[in-house]
Amino acid sequence: MPEQFPQKFSRREAVLASLALADPDQEKLRFLEVFGQNFSTREQAFLDFIEQNRGKLLLTGKVGGDLSFLFSPRTRAGYWVVVQKDGLSGKGFLGPQDLARLLELAAQRGFA
Repeated sequence: MPEQFPQKFSRREAVLASLALADPDQEKLRFLEVFGQNFSTREQAFLDFIEQNRGKLLLTGKVGGDLSFLFSPRTRAGYWVVVQKDGLSGKGFLGPQDLARLLELAAQRGFA
């Protein structure tokens, strides 16, 4: 992720408040809206993640206005996406520390 999260209390609270069940079809559409239909194998890996986790618990949420995430507590994998108002965007797969924090917060909310 661009920076570690959720270390600050406000980020932690943002994740807790926004954590929700994700619909794979909606997440796929959202990804394609931001990154388009023509993309490299790197972008395909994000769509593959959604498909590989279809039928499993998928959670989504936000850390502030621009940064969102999608992850599966069951497979302990996920990714983050940044979409800024000026049209810049970025994405990456969640690392072990970020996943551990998200799993902890998901458990707090009764998802994991």
